[in-house]
Amino acid sequence: MTTCGMKPAAGLRFPAEALVLRVPTETEQVAPTRRAVHDYLVAHAVPPPVADDVRLVASELVTNAIMHGRPVGAVDVHVELPRRAEVVLEVSNDGPVAGIPPVADWAPAPALAPNGRGLGIVRRLCDAVEVRGNDHVATVVCRRGWYSGGQR
Repeated sequence: MTTCGMKPAAGLRFPAEALVLRVPTETEQVAPTRRAVHDYLVAHAVPPPVADDVRLVASELVTNAIMHGRPVGAVDVHVELPRRAEVVLEVSNDGPVAGIPPVADWAPAPALAPNGRGLGIVRRLCDAVEVRGNDHVATVVCRRGWYSGGQR
């Protein structure tokens, strides 16, 4: 398991088990987290279109966790490759799971809306999305097969 405060050091070889990041709840941490997730996937020969999609999903979920979770604590990001052709991404934050709408309702916002596109993007790019948690912690679990193309 690779555990980092934010992102792996340059040149770090990632073990196959998992990438675990603890991300401070600051918006400037989204880009380094996005890069760390992408670097991990590329290092494990995940096909580029899948690595790009999961990078975007991670970016959207981490942004939402920072913006809508509790400002204390951190956002936990866990990426693993449980089977050779699947990526599992989990993003957890301090905050009630009740604040996250049902996955079936996740759709991109209208074109002129100032925000609200993230969850719809996540749903479209992943094969399966699950929300779990309680009044203290919310976790979004996304699965993306290498050859499936998500819920397009």
